[in-house]
Amino acid sequence: MALSKEKQQILRDDVHNIRVVAGPGSGKTTLILEKAYDLVKKGVPPNKILIITYTNKAAEDIEKKISKRIKEKGFYVSTFHGFCTRFMREYPSSFKEYRGFRVLDELGQLLFIVKWNKLIRTESTQTIEPLKLRNYFGRIKDNYSKEEFKKIEHPIKESYFNYCDKLYEQKRMDFGDLINFVSNTILQDKPLQKIAQEKFDYIFVDEYQDINNNQENLLKLFLKPTTKLMVVGDKNQSIYGFRGSDIRIFESFEKSFKKTKSYLLTKNYRSTWKIINLSNKYMELTDTTKIIGNSDKEDGQLTKEGNKITIKEYPDKNKEALETITQIKKWKEEHKINNFSDVAILLRSVKGDSQRFIEVMDKFDIPYEVIGDGGLFELPFIQAVLDCYKQLAEKDKVTNEYLEIDLDRFDISDKISKGPLAIYYKIIEKSKRLQQAIRDNDEEVLTNLGKFSKIISTYCENFNFDRNGDYLLTFYNNLSRIDVEFLDTEQPNMEYNNSVKILTLHKSKGLEFPLVIIPGVNKDNYKLKNNDFISELFDYYTPKDDMRRAFYVAMTRAKQKLILSYYDNPAEYITDILGQQDLVFYEKYNQSRLFFEPPEEIEIESSEPEKETLELTYYKLIEFWKCPFAYKLRFHHDLLIPRTFMFTYGSILHSLLYHINLAIKNKEKYDIDAIIQEKVPRPLSHFNFRQLIENYPDTFKDELKQIVAIEKPFEFSLGDSIINGRMDLLVKNKQGKYAIVEFKSGTWDYQKEEHTRKQVNLYALSQNEHDITEGIIYFFGSGGKRIDFKITKKQTELEIYDAISKISLGKFGKDTRSCENCVFNEYPICPYNSSKNPNIQMDSDEEDEEKRDFCCEL
Repeated sequence: MALSKEKQQILRDDVHNIRVVAGPGSGKTTLILEKAYDLVKKGVPPNKILIITYTNKAAEDIEKKISKRIKEKGFYVSTFHGFCTRFMREYPSSFKEYRGFRVLDELGQLLFIVKWNKLIRTESTQTIEPLKLRNYFGRIKDNYSKEEFKKIEHPIKESYFNYCDKLYEQKRMDFGDLINFVSNTILQDKPLQKIAQEKFDYIFVDEYQDINNNQENLLKLFLKPTTKLMVVGDKNQSIYGFRGSDIRIFESFEKSFKKTKSYLLTKNYRSTWKIINLSNKYMELTDTTKIIGNSDKEDGQLTKEGNKITIKEYPDKNKEALETITQIKKWKEEHKINNFSDVAILLRSVKGDSQRFIEVMDKFDIPYEVIGDGGLFELPFIQAVLDCYKQLAEKDKVTNEYLEIDLDRFDISDKISKGPLAIYYKIIEKSKRLQQAIRDNDEEVLTNLGKFSKIISTYCENFNFDRNGDYLLTFYNNLSRIDVEFLDTEQPNMEYNNSVKILTLHKSKGLEFPLVIIPGVNKDNYKLKNNDFISELFDYYTPKDDMRRAFYVAMTRAKQKLILSYYDNPAEYITDILGQQDLVFYEKYNQSRLFFEPPEEIEIESSEPEKETLELTYYKLIEFWKCPFAYKLRFHHDLLIPRTFMFTYGSILHSLLYHINLAIKNKEKYDIDAIIQEKVPRPLSHFNFRQLIENYPDTFKDELKQIVAIEKPFEFSLGDSIINGRMDLLVKNKQGKYAIVEFKSGTWDYQKEEHTRKQVNLYALSQNEHDITEGIIYFFGSGGKRIDFKITKKQTELEIYDAISKISLGKFGKDTRSCENCVFNEYPICPYNSSKNPNIQMDSDEEDEEKRDFCCEL
């Protein structure tokens, strides 16, 4: 791959800590990858390289690209939060205090605040909306230590510490806690401090302009004097100040680290010259900082001149929506665009402004994808489902014309006591319209049903439900009020290809589209509210500057054509560029063009969408091998089924073994009865765990002499997938060979043994630094049945490749042989499942595997 002179210089620089100022479309991800490849070629072991990204999707994409060029496994590629989770699991002796804690995502944090509202709030915070309160708590936690904040007098202080205390009491942690718990433990644990400093030789951090103070403090703990750091970012694309990111950290890099050098990447390989030049004018970039196109054939495709940027004025918002979608339809019919997926509509707020576009696209039968959970609540069938909950709370009959549903409360009474998610599946089951969508394999409907199931599932994790359904109105009111627009910073997956994408300016970061339309650029839509309760704690943050940069990010997503439009009064982002006549076409609705210019012909070259990276676990693979169609519903469309979040029999057994193995590894004395008394919750105390595990130390006396790792996490790339998980125990046997031990709480049968052999072989595939030759399976439920076998990775690898290929190609055929034990017996939304057994019992080991997959526990 040809690289620019600037990038070649960066590749050769092994002396400095490097800051790369990388403008939009400059190929910064390619640079990080090339630098990593170059280091491995020079002999640096992959496990000495850490790559930190801002989103999980970016991490998956980088890991997949690395695996296609480098066979060696072991790279650390993740977000800050993902890295902290992995580090805590790798060194369990140092983090025993947090064993069993569950990590809340941002929706989980919001619902946690809603649940414990009365205990968290004080008189000073009574009127603050829960979403804002969550945001304030996050910003404080990301930038202040507890000791620092205790010294500050502020009205939010008491509520903040109430929130922190309640999290710890409930064995929950948010993303900020992950960072702080790891940092604080390293600072207090001298052996761990040494491990952290010696762990990596090279660290890369992408999107460094969006870092916060506590992330920078964590980063410094992993730097020894010889560790080389490379950060990549662009202060003009810093858009998350409202979440606590501090742009000053990027700007002061050369003061914060020794022996530094900065490089500037200004060449944009994405956009046309017209888009590049207008974005430069918009940001008032100087000659030294402005972005340029590519004029060097040796450095890739040459930048085209391109169309002028179109600015359109409309008399009202409905005419803006109608003409925008009409124009997209016309371009598609005239083959000016080849695929609807070439078009993105970027909005300030999906929740507040997408409905008018959705209605017109529904009318014209244009496929679309609303990206971001906020837009879910604008979809007609999601609004209809919410209406069903409201009716169920208020009366004995549920009817909805849109869903084609007519349901008596009696028909759903068995699901009411099981909570809102069980009711959700009853609504899907009884809705003729939704059942038809499942039979027709309607990707749009199925994907959005899955997204909504995740929101309901997160709610269920945080609230209890009475048997008579008194919770229903509270559930409806809470869900209706939740504005999840900015809860998720994750770079979105494109779930179905041939569809117009509707997303926010912020969500568009990291993406690119041939044709970008930014409508509704009005003063009212872009008005900034001056009601930041904690603004004095972050005096460097200016919301106006953040929003201006967000608009710049949105403009620079366009590859070939950019259209801006407004009604009523234009926002300043429009007025600032209207005078650029050489770059801009101005049109007024139903009037001739200003400056009497003829209309430009456009023809969009389609971009081939990249294949999404599959994220797999062994449990998901087992489910695919059982029935591909059930896998499709559960994991491709993420239709989450109701499940218990209480401790399971299997998870308790694994917890007891964890603490016994930890004591043995650390050469500490232990008392099995004391461990049982401390770790077994009262509802499960009737199980005779003592009898189950009392012979375990003798059965494994040779292996337990040389424990290498307990519940070791792993992640590796295979084909187009990332496979992750945790192995129960990694040991050296008496012959000095490495062996993986897998514990099963249930009883032995032949099929379970075969599945578990595959499971252990998959775990062996993940290991690069250890040559695994032996596997051991131990079934506690069969009086302690031990099975030793030789590792045979090749056959398992071929079977996994076959599964990945079928999943990637969308081969989700039904297998009715598995219907009898399928979870869709109890929640019968599958059109192929004719089994009459609604009360299946999940195997205890499968239940434990699922719990590990879905609950983000440490």
